[in-house]
Amino acid sequence: MGTLFTLKCRSALLGASTGIFIILNYKYQLYSWAKDKKNRILLILTAFIVISISFPLGIYTYQAKEASADGRRLIWKVSAQMISDKPLFGYGYGAFERNYNLFQSRYFEKGDAKPNEILNAGFVKMAYNEFLQNTIEGGIIGGVLFMCLLASLLYFPLKNKSIKIQHLKKRDANYSITAYAGICIFITMSMLNFTIQALPVMFLFIIFSSILSANSPAISLRKGLSTWNKLISEKNKNRYVLTYRLSLFVIGLCYMYMTGNLIIDNLKNKQAALLTKNRDYEQSLNILTSLQNRLDIYESYWVNYANTLFLNKDYKHAAIIFKKAKLLTSNPMIYLQAALCDEKTGDYKSAYKNLTTAKNMEPGHLAAKFALMNLSLKMGDTIGCVNQAQNIIETVPKIRSSETIFFKSRAGLLLQQLGYSSKKKSIKAFPENNKFYLPKKNI
Repeated sequence: MGTLFTLKCRSALLGASTGIFIILNYKYQLYSWAKDKKNRILLILTAFIVISISFPLGIYTYQAKEASADGRRLIWKVSAQMISDKPLFGYGYGAFERNYNLFQSRYFEKGDAKPNEILNAGFVKMAYNEFLQNTIEGGIIGGVLFMCLLASLLYFPLKNKSIKIQHLKKRDANYSITAYAGICIFITMSMLNFTIQALPVMFLFIIFSSILSANSPAISLRKGLSTWNKLISEKNKNRYVLTYRLSLFVIGLCYMYMTGNLIIDNLKNKQAALLTKNRDYEQSLNILTSLQNRLDIYESYWVNYANTLFLNKDYKHAAIIFKKAKLLTSNPMIYLQAALCDEKTGDYKSAYKNLTTAKNMEPGHLAAKFALMNLSLKMGDTIGCVNQAQNIIETVPKIRSSETIFFKSRAGLLLQQLGYSSKKKSIKAFPENNKFYLPKKNI
């Protein structure tokens, strides 16, 4: 518990509290004690003490990571709106990241967002709520199936008394109660955080589910095995067992072969990235071209390929590859890179669209706004340029860094050159060779 308080992981604290309560309940029969009318006064007093402790503790945990909590509230709000767009079948499993960030971009584009939502918005990879994420990816059907799985793990062990100490050996009972508490912890954490994507947590969930299944008479394999033994002879049984083992062996070999090839291909992709870093673009492109049919479902491959083409000054081809990368991911950096590529090819309209999408995905970040300011300047859109520059100065970044100071300073300098006064007084000027030199028609 000390480690959980040190890490300030609120979902883990709530999950651990739930698990501890489950174990104490079955050890000391707290539920039966609470139902007894003789203990009513003591029960009220205990409830008052628990609430008195929980309320300030809840305030503390919120204030300890207030920005994180507000960020998750925004994610849940946008996620709930996404469900109404594709309620039945959802967006598809594994497609949350791409579709959520595009949906968030449209949400901010409407202009109805609150200031704290703009401040806490960022690039999102998961919903921090497994019930929401499963409903978004699999629709209502997927969400209901996920809830049915969890409900069955809670209901059947209780119905079959597989977690009652008096119905099991002491060792098996301890295993079952611990596993049941683990399932409750998983469900509690799933409401506030990601659990399926966290592999250690998911592996524990599988182990706990297996323990409950093994100790539950309703889903025990013993009856099935005994019936199977009666139906077939000893000779046929050995034949079936041999066939079963050979099938598993062949499946295992095929899986190892495919996994091995995938590992080799990803290592080649990494090698190509290193060659690009060392400016050996020709050899890097030769490797990347050979991997196209084998890594076409991985955004890292397409991003690596597009970056190599861009650095090799093949901007037209790079723009096409960036479009393929955007079908798999909605990382704002991809949109920034794609916009730069479009700008090189003279497609300002596409560049402006990409930068606007990136800006609305992360309205509190300045990189896309700075790029939009530069693009507006190049397009001769003085009003748009001034608006973006003023927006940069007014935006309060999450973290004050040398990059944000640079963006704000350049925006202020540009406003001064255009004859506009900035609302921010503390703007540092840069040396003469770092100033923007505006076209005469814009001065």
